[in-house]
Amino acid sequence: MPFKNVTRDTPANPLLLNSKSTIPTNMWWSNLIVKNGDLPIYPYPYSAKISKDYVYFWYPEIASEPKRYHLYYNGGWQAHFESDSRGVYHYDDLVVNYKMENQNKTKSLKIPFVKGSPYISFFYKNSKPKFTLTKENALIKSVFKNIGGNGYTIQLTNEEIWIVFTSCPLELIQNSPTEIVGATDSFTGYIRFAYLPKEGNRDETFKLLSDHHTAIPVSSKIVYNIKQIHHNYITSNCKSVQPLMLALKHQKKRISNVAQPDIDIGFRTLKGKMYPVIGNRWVLVYNDINKIQWSFPSSISLESKQLINTALNSETINQSDLKTRNIYFRGKALARVARLAIIANELNNRKKVNEYVALLKENIELLFNSESGNNLVYDETYGGLITSDSFANSDHDFGNANYNDHYFHYGYYAYSIATLLKVMDNRTEWIQEWRPHIYSIVEEYTAIEDNHKYYTKLRNFDNYDGQSWASGIVDFEFNNNQESSSEAVNSYYGAYLLYLELGEIEKANTLNLVLTSEIDSTHEYYQTTPGKIYGEEFSKNYIVGILWEPSVEYTTWFGNNDEYIYGIQMMPYTPITFSLLQKEWLTQAWPTIESRTVDKPQISDEWKGIILMAGAMVNSDARNQLDAFVQSTTKFDSGNSKTNTVWWLEMCKGF
Repeated sequence: MPFKNVTRDTPANPLLLNSKSTIPTNMWWSNLIVKNGDLPIYPYPYSAKISKDYVYFWYPEIASEPKRYHLYYNGGWQAHFESDSRGVYHYDDLVVNYKMENQNKTKSLKIPFVKGSPYISFFYKNSKPKFTLTKENALIKSVFKNIGGNGYTIQLTNEEIWIVFTSCPLELIQNSPTEIVGATDSFTGYIRFAYLPKEGNRDETFKLLSDHHTAIPVSSKIVYNIKQIHHNYITSNCKSVQPLMLALKHQKKRISNVAQPDIDIGFRTLKGKMYPVIGNRWVLVYNDINKIQWSFPSSISLESKQLINTALNSETINQSDLKTRNIYFRGKALARVARLAIIANELNNRKKVNEYVALLKENIELLFNSESGNNLVYDETYGGLITSDSFANSDHDFGNANYNDHYFHYGYYAYSIATLLKVMDNRTEWIQEWRPHIYSIVEEYTAIEDNHKYYTKLRNFDNYDGQSWASGIVDFEFNNNQESSSEAVNSYYGAYLLYLELGEIEKANTLNLVLTSEIDSTHEYYQTTPGKIYGEEFSKNYIVGILWEPSVEYTTWFGNNDEYIYGIQMMPYTPITFSLLQKEWLTQAWPTIESRTVDKPQISDEWKGIILMAGAMVNSDARNQLDAFVQSTTKFDSGNSKTNTVWWLEMCKGF
């Protein structure tokens, strides 16, 4: 590790049992191990939370508002277990296992949480099962055995139906209008609860649930294979039965190697309908794998090149931006120079290339040498790079020491380092000198090994959702979130390019899959249109500002201005942006975006440029406005420039 080591005064949360040398910080189950570990997690289609003596689980309702579309709690179930110790005892790519035990470990309750499971599963050891209904608007109407002894059906007075399956005969007794218990005090085996949705074909859904309840995923392994991502689920028992799982929309269109019953199963979550899938090995096929590397494959005229070169030769660099203490803004400023270097290289303007190489080397080496004022340090407690300012005060650098936004922060540096390697002379010697520093920064958020010496695997990426989470080791009721889909995409784009320049083909191929998945999930879940997924009123915004696991919101962390909400899903502009901003969506969305942003006189030039660059992809008037704008302003976003804007405009003319 080339950076200074630091250790926190407070150890990592004891709710993570048997932890590895590096600790996951941005996973979908983070709320299980942050602070008291008693805030909700969202193993779709259910929600759950755990306290000392209870496991709460429920099938959430959906509410739609003009600026928010979200899941909400309307009561559910409480599983009782008096524990003396509890915590996460195993986790992997797709599954997290939680354990509650009594003091002498003679009794235990284990819960494997799996996104996409239509069941909530409990493994009991020598314990009495007890479940309490917590709905204000419903009571237990009846509990009866299913035909053939295949578990129980619980009917509620509000017409909800829950199915309960057990690994061995167990008599369930209704103790009261809100409580059911097992007839034995020493049950050992599993109990699986499954909601039977009203919206689907209940008979067919019941049969599917009954046929596959013995196959319980308890661990998993993700394999990345050039144009495929494999989801491998390992089940606890009954190997002859394949697990029944649920796929989201972005998975369904790609999935193979599994059975897909043509049944309206009725399950849904924030991201829309969920589809039944039978099989322990999913193969998600990405025939549309990203093909963009340094340039977007579009030819531009000699006149366009001259216009770009004129802008380039007049470009000035604000040195103070490159020396700011804030890790995020310094990274943006550095990536701005990197874009100029790439454009200069494409135009064969070696004078400008050499100028930008010198700037990139100077400022990257300041970071590598820990001479930037706000230095990178290695956090031995969690296993990650954090800034010295945020280590001293966790509010600094947008919560960098809390592992907030790491891929945004370090993605700009990955792109800048990749650019330097791309355009500099004598790069072999430079790589040899700084190799540990280069790898430390890019692998901080893109390590692909299961047991990396310093970092957790793919820190931010959620293999089930196909997208990333940003908020780190902070406890939120809605668990994890991501604001800027475009900065997420560009973080993986930068890492992909850097691995290519380093000759790390396997890592580059893996990051290209992650990049393609992030783009695909952005298309599905951020770039929305009426009737697509979210409620009609919310979808009229044509964008998601912040995506939480149980909520989408039309806002940002830094303000509610419309230009912020749209612009943060567009910046920075690089060749990959042509894949990110879906042309069909943008064509439909542009009238709304334009009327809410560039048509308003109070919009700043920095944001106006960002918005008009998107419009230029699909609208000739927007291109004309951008053309006039770029000639009349000197104000651009700190990660953008006049040259990059002119380059983008000229590329859009042939798009």
